[in-house]
Amino acid sequence: MKNRGFSNFEFLTVCLVCLVLSWILFSMVIQSQEKERYRVFLYDAQVLRVNAIRYQTLEDRETVYMKELVEDGFLTMMKNPFGGEDYCDVFESKVLFEKEAKKVSLLCGSYLIKSQSLEDNIFIYQVSPWKEKKEGEGEVSKTFYNYEVDGTKQYQQFLERDLFLKLFNQSHNTTYKTVLEIPSSYKLVRKKLYRSEKLVKKLQY
Repeated sequence: MKNRGFSNFEFLTVCLVCLVLSWILFSMVIQSQEKERYRVFLYDAQVLRVNAIRYQTLEDRETVYMKELVEDGFLTMMKNPFGGEDYCDVFESKVLFEKEAKKVSLLCGSYLIKSQSLEDNIFIYQVSPWKEKKEGEGEVSKTFYNYEVDGTKQYQQFLERDLFLKLFNQSHNTTYKTVLEIPSSYKLVRKKLYRSEKLVKKLQY
């Protein structure tokens, strides 16, 4: 009877050890997958930056959006490395040329690199979808644009100012420098939206 009890104890001990080892292995796999997703995210941001520089040499522009790069053949749609939505956001992902700096914004699903030069430390944020109502302190806000013809909005979604102005000028063969120059007959629509942004990762370049 004593030997039998000891054998049961050994069996339970082995099971416990196996469970612990399995959990450790599972945690290591998850951590490895997470690191790979962030690595791909940073690589995609670098690809966006390089192609925006190529594009900017042809069109001297302050801001180059991923949407333009995709439509003009400089870039293919980027898959979201974090899963969820299939592709990164072409309307918010962009490169801002500010003097010598080239600041990249890349939004893939709920993960955002926000206006960074991709040097030294890279800060990654997790963001909520844009919404019309402010729900808490610390939320960021931004004004988006659209315009109406016969009561119908001309773009499927509201756009950032610079992208809206570029697409509007293309559609109407105009050269407005600011949205304030657009005649009131076009019924410009502005919408202020809010979202939360939480720092979730800091990477070394």
